[in-house]
Amino acid sequence: MPDKFDSGHVVIPVLHPSGDVHEISAHEDTTLDDLHTSLVNDYAPMPVKQPAQPTAEGSIEHSEPFRKTAFDAWQMADLGRKSGEAGTSFDSKGNPGKLAWNDSPRGERASVKITEPEDAMGSIHTHPNDRIDKPSDDDREIARRVHKTVFVVSRSGLWSVDPAGAVTQVFQSPGWMEKKKR
Repeated sequence: MPDKFDSGHVVIPVLHPSGDVHEISAHEDTTLDDLHTSLVNDYAPMPVKQPAQPTAEGSIEHSEPFRKTAFDAWQMADLGRKSGEAGTSFDSKGNPGKLAWNDSPRGERASVKITEPEDAMGSIHTHPNDRIDKPSDDDREIARRVHKTVFVVSRSGLWSVDPAGAVTQVFQSPGWMEKKKR
């Protein structure tokens, strides 16, 4: 039976073709068609739990490599003051790739090209302060198309888009990237 998080996400055990049982997190508003499509179309093993709000210790966004990569991306973006985006992907073990940067003229759509390895669990990128701070429609479309989580770091914190396209605000300020004890 599915377990429900306080965040409105439901965790569903799914038997993968490998024989392993994976716990898939979906927002409670996810339609059965969207869930089915996500599972049928190129479903890949996801050994890292998908985020739920509030997130639990042990999830990818609490890992030191994830926080450090997010912090470095946010620094590369000059805390969102630059008009471009920084980003990278994370492999199936939560290891980050090399950060990429793309400068975008003010007033134009910002984007960054992220090369994901075959086993990528998802990606992370920044949003400039002078643009929308939540995941964009393009971010949602990418998550649905590639069936992977897209994280967005912005002035309002950390957002995630799950493979079904559901958006969750994971942390409500950029301070989440700081080490817990300095």
